Amino acid sequence: MLRSRSAAWGWDGGGMERDLSSQIRDRLLPSLRSYNPDLILLSMGFDGAGGDVGNINIYLDSHPAGLDLRTEDYEWATEQVGLVADMCCDGRIVSVLEGGYGARERKAGPTGVYSLNRDILATCACAHLRALVGYDVKVAQRS
Repeated sequence: MLRSRSAAWGWDGGGMERDLSSQIRDRLLPSLRSYNPDLILLSMGFDGAGGDVGNINIYLDSHPAGLDLRTEDYEWATEQVGLVADMCCDGRIVSVLEGGYGARERKAGPTGVYSLNRDILATCACAHLRALVGYDVKVAQRS
């Protein structure tokens, strides 16, 4: 029999350093442990990274609306989910890239053309992979 359950959660618009870890620690991880899944499907949204064009990061009533996640946030969150996966489902995790585009940067020259610098995306994805596979994954440097 196939059993399915989705846990979707968000933040209250407060500071991410405080809210991210508490939401994961207090809501997501206990829900995962109590559900005792056979497999964890993890959809990572790297567009929540600070500087990514997908991160809203506008200010409404003096409260930040963007997530402004750091590389360390992605790595820590993945490690925490991995610990639950080790307890519940022999470490079985399927990870899917949901978003992440890069930072807008202006190209050199008089045209004013913008492009996407994908260093933020690569760095966050490598941090996530590092936590999944348990060893250091490096980002290739531009030449």
